[in-house]
This record gives sequence, C-alpha cells and structure tokens, in this order.
Amino acid sequence: MAERGGGMTMVLLLGGALVLVAGAGYVWIKIGSDLDNTKAMTARFEELSTVPASKAPDGPYLRGKAVVYDLERRDLDGVMWSIDPAIRAGSVDEIGSVILLDRKQVKVGKYVRVDREGKTVKDEGPKEDALIEVCVMTVVDRQASVVSAVHAFRGKEPDEVKRAQPGGNIGYLQPHEIIAVIDQLPRK
Repeated sequence: MAERGGGMTMVLLLGGALVLVAGAGYVWIKIGSDLDNTKAMTARFEELSTVPASKAPDGPYLRGKAVVYDLERRDLDGVMWSIDPAIRAGSVDEIGSVILLDRKQVKVGKYVRVDREGKTVKDEGPKEDALIEVCVMTVVDRQASVVSAVHAFRGKEPDEVKRAQPGGNIGYLQPHEIIAVIDQLPRK
C-alpha cells in the first residue's frame, strides 16, 4: 500500500521493513529479506567466485539469474543493482550464472609539467601517471561448471592535459557499458 501526503517526512525501520512516513500517508519498502539475501550472497563469495578451467562450446550466454561480484573487493558489485531485474538473482538459490568483474587501472603514460611554451620543466616535483580503467568480465554457468562468456572493457582515454582537479588522470570505465553487455547476453 502506498499513499502520499504533505508535511514532514520521517523514516522508521520496523521489523526489517523501511517505513517512510510523509504527512498523513506512508509507504512500506521491504528491505529485511533483501538485506539477508545480499549478506548470504556476499558470504558465499569464495564458493561462487571459482572459475572453471573449461569454456562452454555454445557461449556466450547467461544461464538463469545472475549475481555480480567485484573480484578485488571480494563483494557484490554495484553493477548488480542496475542489471535487468528479470536476470538479477534475489537469493543464493536463484543463482544460475556468476559474473566476475576483474577491474584494474593500467598505466598508459605520464604527465609532466610544461611551461607556457610547452617545454618540459625539469625537476618540478613528482610526475603523475596517466591511467585507464580496464575490466575483464567472466560469466560462469554454475550448472554446467563452465565459463560461458568473457568480455573485456576499456575506459576512455585520460585527459590529454592534467588539470588541478582530482581524477583527471584516470580514464574511467562507464558502468552502463558493462550493464548493456550483461543485459544483452543470450539466455539459457
């Protein structure tokens, strides 16, 4: 049931459900079991993140519903919450495919200080690396115990000229690129 009202908004957590109270109305948002399922999927990382040696002869594909892990953090990846809900596993029992994201930053150059004429200024403090974020996505079919898909992603080129703002030296990968590939994998 959802109603809206005017006035002050309060947030309450009651018995595993989040209740938003807005004026005279209220909205229930179920979170208790979702949090428990997320914790269970995170707890099974070691078991679920094992990559089989063999590849599926009929790949690429996605079997059933999927869970998405970040290998470096050893936890669920934020991409999981943006993939098509029809293929996102809600519990460990629903997992047919495990998607492993192995993200790295690769050095593609170095920034140096230059003067107004564009000449390199020597011994002018530490140099900063120019980096690109790359990611290898591996999809594991749990039922067949095979790798059903592998896809490599590469972020944009870092800024040509490094300015004072943070992050300009890294060409980040856009999550929507990963989401689009996952959502478009053929289903089994």
